[in-house]
Amino acid sequence: MSFANLPFLSGSAMRRLGRFALSSGVATSAHWALMAILVANGFEALAATTLGALLGALLNYLLQYRLTFASRRPHREALPRYAGVALLSLIVNGACFKAVTMTVLGIAPAQLLSTSAAALLAYYLYSTEVFHARSAHPSRLGA
Repeated sequence: MSFANLPFLSGSAMRRLGRFALSSGVATSAHWALMAILVANGFEALAATTLGALLGALLNYLLQYRLTFASRRPHREALPRYAGVALLSLIVNGACFKAVTMTVLGIAPAQLLSTSAAALLAYYLYSTEVFHARSAHPSRLGA
């Protein structure tokens, strides 16, 4: 069996995954930076990560809409769907963070695991429910 024939490993899928990673990385950096600033200024860690996640979600929407999926879906349709995924990701992030910080792991490993779980869920839902590959600009489908 050749792995090259699997659709999720195609060149266009891998490029989209790269754009997703880049967009998510920028948004996650904003999330973590705000979280770090807030924790350093006395905020409780769960509140700080929640506020960071909200900032990251706004930035992420803009980047995923334009850069990753080149969506042509109107914002009036994409944004509410994205907000639902963002809310679900926020809940997953918070629940994972809380669960992991109850172990011997600290804040940074907990946030890494939480962000990873939320990102996997979000990519799947962005691809299937929010931006749809078939709604992408035709010039970007083969990109």
